[in-house]
Amino acid sequence: PEFVRSIPIEKALEPDSLLALKMNREKLPLLHGGPVRLVLPRWYGQNWLKWVTQISLTAEEDTGFYMKKAYRMPKKPLKQGAQWNPEEGVPIQELLVQSFLVWPHPNTLVPRGKVTLKGKAFSGTGEILRVQISQNEGKTWREARLLPPHPLGGWREFEFETELSQMRKYRFLSKATDTKGNTNLSNTLGIPRDT
Repeated sequence: PEFVRSIPIEKALEPDSLLALKMNREKLPLLHGGPVRLVLPRWYGQNWLKWVTQISLTAEEDTGFYMKKAYRMPKKPLKQGAQWNPEEGVPIQELLVQSFLVWPHPNTLVPRGKVTLKGKAFSGTGEILRVQISQNEGKTWREARLLPPHPLGGWREFEFETELSQMRKYRFLSKATDTKGNTNLSNTLGIPRDT
C-alpha cells in the first residue's frame, strides 16, 4: 500500500518541523529521502516521511494501512502476549522517554575503585528533569548528575560516579524522567570487573 501518514496540523506548524530539500547545503540525496523529506523533531522516524510527493489537508486521520494498522500502540499497557486490535490503539508519534548507559561498554574490563558511568537520555514530550541509577535491580535509586543541555535540544548527557570494590560482574539500571512526569523503563548495563 501507499505509505501515507497523518500529522496533526499543530505538529506540522511547529517552528522546527520542516520539509528538507537540502543536506549539508547540497540537494537532499535520494538515499536520505530526496528530493523532499519531512522532518519532525521529537517524533519517531516512521513519521519522517521520505520522498514526499504530495501533502493534503484533511479533517480526518488517513484510513490507510500505515495509519490504522501499522505503527500503532495500545492506549494502555498490556500483559505480555495479550492480543489487541491495532485499530483501537493510537498512532506512534512522540518519542517516549529513554535513557541509555553508554560507558563503560558491556563486557569492558574496568579497574577497581571509582568509576564514572556515562549515559544519554531524551524525551519527545518534555525536557529531561532527572536521571537515576540503580545498582540493586531497582530496589533503590540514586541521582545521576545531568550535564548542561545542548542549546539545540536532543540528548541530555549524564554521569554517575560509583565505587566498584569487588571482582564480579556489575549490573546497573537507568531511568529518566521528563518535565511532564513521564519516565522510562530501565535499561541495563553489565560491567565485568578486572582482577
